[in-house]
Amino acid sequence: MPEASTGAAATRPSAEVAEGQDAEKPTSWGAGRSSEAPPRTRNQEPSEDDIREALAHADGNVARAAAALGLSSRYALYRVMAKLGIELGR
Repeated sequence: MPEASTGAAATRPSAEVAEGQDAEKPTSWGAGRSSEAPPRTRNQEPSEDDIREALAHADGNVARAAAALGLSSRYALYRVMAKLGIELGR
């Protein structure tokens, strides 16, 4: 008797791209940036300009901006913002 497929492989959608869809879409804000500045290393904080640009692109959503900047959480972004004196415009 054939066994039912279980696990993650059974629930994953097909990786094929449907006709008319783009196979390569940038998944984050930084995907289309120019290569003028070298990429940040793990322990290097984002600059004030990078943070403001990420927040603007994320429409003020701190969690999305933190992810785009490569930070571990929105709380990490809040800490860097406090250190640099950046306040959210509410």
